[in-house]
Amino acid sequence: MRADSTIWHDTSQQHHQRFRPREFWLADLGYVGCIGLITKYKRRRKNPVTGRLPRASQYYNNVHEHVRNRVENVVGQVKAHKIFKQTFTRKFETLEAALAVVGHVTALQLRRYRRFRGYGPWSHRHG
Repeated sequence: MRADSTIWHDTSQQHHQRFRPREFWLADLGYVGCIGLITKYKRRRKNPVTGRLPRASQYYNNVHEHVRNRVENVVGQVKAHKIFKQTFTRKFETLEAALAVVGHVTALQLRRYRRFRGYGPWSHRHG
């Protein structure tokens, strides 16, 4: 079994053709050190003071995880929706309608079942 970062490095030519200028992708800790990917800060095993990350790093990790989970949740909702389990007839209207339904249902679900505390001074934050 190969590590995620090794696979990324071995297939880097294929990935970098898809990147737009100054574009980066979010990734989990299995991809630490990979070019073009943004990961969370790793916790140091032997921090002499507290064993924790500095406050700014922890805040960054919380925001990173929040955004990644929102994206993965929407992708999961789209993949699991029954409209994608049947044959797609290549009608743009069908695709547009399906994505609108899935997007709205996902937004409703995220509002009803918050997974993370809201951050920042914005008026739309939950918490």
